[in-house]
Amino acid sequence: MSGIVGIVNTNGAPVDRELLWSLTGRLSFRGPDAQDIWVDSNVGFGHAMLRTSFAAVSERQPTTLDGSVWLTADARIDGREGLVEKLLSARTQFLPLQNANTPNASLSLNDAQLILHAYHTWGEACVDHLLGDFAFAIWDARNQQLFCTRDHFGVKPFYYVQLGTEFIFSSSPNCLLTHRAVSDRLNEQAIGDFLLFEMNLEPATSCFADIQRLPPAHKLKLSAAGLTTSRYWSLPAEEPVHYQKRQDYVDHFQEVMQAAVSDRMQTDSVALLLSGGMDSSSVAATARTSSSCSLKAFTYVYDRLMPDRERYYAGLVAGSLDLPIAYTASDDYPLYRWPAQSAYRPFELIHEPLRALFCDFTRSISQHSRVALTGDGGDALLYPEDNFPRKVLSSFAFGSLISDVAFSYRSYGRFPRMGFRSRLKNFGSGANVVQENYLYPGWLEQNFEERCHLKDRWQEQAQSSGGSNLLRRRAYESLGSVMWPVLFADYDPEVTGTPVEFRYPFFDIRVVNFLLTLPSLPWCFNKGLLRIATQGQLPEEIRKRLKTQIIEDPILVRVRQPDWELSNYFRPVEGLQDYVKVSRVNKNDWLLRPDQIWMHTRPLSLNYWLKSL
Repeated sequence: MSGIVGIVNTNGAPVDRELLWSLTGRLSFRGPDAQDIWVDSNVGFGHAMLRTSFAAVSERQPTTLDGSVWLTADARIDGREGLVEKLLSARTQFLPLQNANTPNASLSLNDAQLILHAYHTWGEACVDHLLGDFAFAIWDARNQQLFCTRDHFGVKPFYYVQLGTEFIFSSSPNCLLTHRAVSDRLNEQAIGDFLLFEMNLEPATSCFADIQRLPPAHKLKLSAAGLTTSRYWSLPAEEPVHYQKRQDYVDHFQEVMQAAVSDRMQTDSVALLLSGGMDSSSVAATARTSSSCSLKAFTYVYDRLMPDRERYYAGLVAGSLDLPIAYTASDDYPLYRWPAQSAYRPFELIHEPLRALFCDFTRSISQHSRVALTGDGGDALLYPEDNFPRKVLSSFAFGSLISDVAFSYRSYGRFPRMGFRSRLKNFGSGANVVQENYLYPGWLEQNFEERCHLKDRWQEQAQSSGGSNLLRRRAYESLGSVMWPVLFADYDPEVTGTPVEFRYPFFDIRVVNFLLTLPSLPWCFNKGLLRIATQGQLPEEIRKRLKTQIIEDPILVRVRQPDWELSNYFRPVEGLQDYVKVSRVNKNDWLLRPDQIWMHTRPLSLNYWLKSL
């Protein structure tokens, strides 16, 4: 996670170099390896470098190929060989690829050079040819315009402010807040969303009124005509793939997953977040065969606070793959404590009472590597078809059903759970069997509630239905959720204070495009594809283990302890009363309805955040 920042004065006023250096210095926690700036009259870029790949060893930014088009980027470009081939076949005369037709050109060109070559070749359409995680800005002096974009799922952050004739952007919102003209006035609608839904549902806004976010899969252009943003990519809605042989599905998955993992491991050492579940275990098994770099698994466990077998299962996977593994014991972490050694606070509101645990966990990872792979996204991609039982019953397709069920049993020793029993009673009724439960809190401050129309907002979300005709609607809805950029932000150095870059192979576009076309049976139920594809790689006990939720909620377990007092964790700060009826925040509500504890602790997280400001 390198850091980027830039200033464009649309009135032609020169950029203040001292200010730009100051803003760039604020990014050193993201990029400790090098900081530099570039200024050309009314435009200036800053960059803080975090080197996480072989190709980045000699990379410097901001950078240019021809002196007229400049780039600052936080990017990792995947599918490098394919991109170089496309560039060679489409290259233009005004900017030939230097050394691109030499052996290993895809390795000799760094990510910044690849982006610039793509821009020179395709212009703004370069984003249609880029794979990977990226947020970058390009100043094109030939056309006097700024072009910015963010990756497909929002792994890399991009924030911006437009104040009159001054446009400022950065990967760090805290960096923007240090600019003399940027106000720290809060965005009440974002705070309302957090208190209702645990996250801001508007992908183009932030918790501060002046600071905007560029949504995932969007591009931004600033020119004499003004500022415009537009979407450049959406999840593909394709028909399911039907191969003649079942092994072809497995081979295709292994091919795209191998590419996704390998592209994320172009470095000396990589950490693996390992839980003992199928998602992270599949990533670990693929990583073990994808590279010769140093690998180490990391997981956090509970040994005393509550029943937890993740130490056993994660150790089982690590042992079978011959991976060293480090455990972070989580039992003694108190709620709402920020690590004393961290100088950084979260910009966006996050609902994570055990934030100190994850910060320490990330710090332990940093002792091994700057790169960590996770299994996040596997659940979303492998949601089965919603109406599969009804489809089988109505089409009488019992022959293929029996065949697929038998194949599943032979492959990993279990029959897939397809929900026939619970769905038979709804057959023919048209009932929507997927229901979302929304809870409306009773501790919202009335004026704030009315000012932001929170009841209407809550009703709108509670009544929204996924009225989509997509074959695997839940997979599409989950992947398109604003939850994912929020999760990526939680892993960001802006929150952890540690320059570790988390990478997500399941969010690779090649993996996404393939998994969304899978037939539900036998591949999606019980994550059959992962269980079948890892045969001979993972222990049978892991492959046959059904997904299980954590036995207890660690937050609830702590609250139930006799010596736990709300007053020790909740001392309302000035300003909280503008949003919350403090007297209505009551520990007894949590214990009476333990399923609502995450709703009732949101005021504590808001209080904690306001205090950190």
